[in-house]
Amino acid sequence: MTSEPAFSSEQIAPGARTSGGRLPLVLHLERLRTLLRWQAIKLASALCVGGIVFLHFRGVAKLTLDRSYDYDLSTAIDALVPLLPWTWWLYLPVYLLSILAAVLAARDRRTFFRCLAAFILAEIFSSCIFFLVPSSFPRPEGLRGTGLTPELLSWMWQADPPNNTFPSMHVALVVLVALGLWEELNPLRYLNTALAVAIVASIHTVKQHYVIDSIGGVVMAIGCFTIVFRLYPKVFRRPMTPRGVRILARSSSDSRGGKPR
Repeated sequence: MTSEPAFSSEQIAPGARTSGGRLPLVLHLERLRTLLRWQAIKLASALCVGGIVFLHFRGVAKLTLDRSYDYDLSTAIDALVPLLPWTWWLYLPVYLLSILAAVLAARDRRTFFRCLAAFILAEIFSSCIFFLVPSSFPRPEGLRGTGLTPELLSWMWQADPPNNTFPSMHVALVVLVALGLWEELNPLRYLNTALAVAIVASIHTVKQHYVIDSIGGVVMAIGCFTIVFRLYPKVFRRPMTPRGVRILARSSSDSRGGKPR
């Protein structure tokens, strides 16, 4: 099910083209209107879901703040990862821009809205884990350096509570976005995947998460994607109506150039 019902050559009446074989202006305007409407729907839906998830995450963070030091999830690998303030630009600005680009580039309606559903499902599952395994990442003391980047990193540490690290929803979201683009074979999928890898690495170099947090985020994303894209269609598959069977048989016969039996 395509998201942008663009006009194909089969959908255009024989007399709809101009003498030069070009589409009239009204059809170009109609295609532009359809495209802009689809972009508006995607942006509004993504902002709505993102806002709800953000408010829910902040609420859960406040509820678990007093218990966030019950579990130490650090490993020897975490101690070896250096603090790289410049990777803040990957962690937040590139993260937001990559998601925006993926939303604008999404073409299939079903894939897009199922990705939103998978993200909501990941937030619900993660919230349960936040209550069961409250964890916190200790922020480094004495951030060195002057300039815009250290100030922005320091501001983020103050604005973002250090608790609820496992699993990383930062990682879960970028992985879900990448999986959605691969599902619809979007041309942006290669660049998005490369950015996703860089963003996942940045959550450690800005000292926001443990290594196990990113692993948990990847597992959460794959699990929710599998539920929404693979299990849900099988469990809740609707039986095809007789009319649907006739339409499918007719379209299959037409594609072979024959007549329906």
